[in-house]
Amino acid sequence: MAPPDLVPDIVGEILLLLPPDDPATLVRASLVCKPWRRLLSGRAFRRRYRAFHGAPPLLGFLHDHYAHGAVASPRFVPSVSPSPIPQPPRRLGPRRRPPDDPATLVRASLVCKPWQRLISGRDFRRRYRAFHGALPLLGFLHDHYARGAVASPRFVPSVSPSPIPQPVAALGLGCGYRDWSVLDCRHGHVLFDIFGGTTSASPYASLVVWDPVVGRRHSLPLPPIVCWLYGAAVLCAVRGCDHLDCHGGPFLVVLPALNFGTATVMQVQTYSSETGAWKFSARRDLRHHVLRKPSTLIGDCIYFRLDSASTAILRYDMGKNRLSTIDAPASHVFKSGFAIMPMVDGSLGFADIRGSQVCIWSKNVNTEVSAGWEQCGVIELGTLIPESRNRACVVGSVEGAYVIFVNNGVGVFPVGLKSGRVGKISKPGHYDAVFPFISFYTQIV
Repeated sequence: MAPPDLVPDIVGEILLLLPPDDPATLVRASLVCKPWRRLLSGRAFRRRYRAFHGAPPLLGFLHDHYAHGAVASPRFVPSVSPSPIPQPPRRLGPRRRPPDDPATLVRASLVCKPWQRLISGRDFRRRYRAFHGALPLLGFLHDHYARGAVASPRFVPSVSPSPIPQPVAALGLGCGYRDWSVLDCRHGHVLFDIFGGTTSASPYASLVVWDPVVGRRHSLPLPPIVCWLYGAAVLCAVRGCDHLDCHGGPFLVVLPALNFGTATVMQVQTYSSETGAWKFSARRDLRHHVLRKPSTLIGDCIYFRLDSASTAILRYDMGKNRLSTIDAPASHVFKSGFAIMPMVDGSLGFADIRGSQVCIWSKNVNTEVSAGWEQCGVIELGTLIPESRNRACVVGSVEGAYVIFVNNGVGVFPVGLKSGRVGKISKPGHYDAVFPFISFYTQIV
């Protein structure tokens, strides 16, 4: 039966009265005839329909659907029937694969050759990093102790399967080396201090920078120092880099060293992978050496931990080639350990443990005028980590993520300074210092 022959303007006025919270009425009206469908799908009618009804109707809501205690997928619950909104896709496209689960990209690349070519392409990798922004934590490195001596560095993954190999296997270093350890880790590069093997004629240590994502190893020449106590930091050498993809790029190594013969002079040597040479950068009279703990980069300044209860931090300004020192907060207990990190506002953060509490401090380091420490937070660990006979200590932090690592012998626990959430990513053992490895891993596919 054909619809009544009505004036189009009258039809439009009638269709405006269809209720917006019942989408099926508009759908049924569009099926009456082609003129009605053209009218309903036109821009002019849609604009008048929205203006006439005002507030948009509630069509339903979305929520995370949990299965067996884990988030399975988002679900849409309609408030009208039939629902005009489809359910969210159960499987996400490759660009939306979570960056902290390497296996998802690997599995996606195995679907077919076109997907593999897409995922391994430079354009996709660039868009993937820009889409996800923050770098995921893939794990951390630490010095594994055997019978009281450093045997070899180990990588402890936070994801499974791990895209990062163990350093011993990747670098080809075995029992022929007396001693080697992690010095620093940043911007996709890991810095090792490797002493000569039993067959080596050189008694001095060799510095090696390893890029585990692309599998490159860069051996540095010996720094121009003799009989020094030193620490070091590695960082990307590209000015203005967003550090989302520094793999295979140029890097710098900043090495502050104290002459333990006189124990009065601290000097800084800087190595550039572009020139392949060391350069003297700065010096200062100082009686404390740099600890082999994670350093922190804020702007053009690198912060190192010192072997001192009061004068706890050494600051090196790369732009001005200047060394200075910073005292710890007055209430800091030296034996509790601490972590330094950049804060949201660009200030220097300081976290230590007192009793069962993580205490967080910040200090403005962007002005020439010296500012004091201000306490900006306290996290009660309480029952968040298992009880232990060992003292809980802060052993590291993740730059830019506001996460510290706490060890009490039972394991290493990442603690979110914003959320207060606590996890666990290691087995029981000795962890004196942990060096987090944060990176995208699309080049591994």
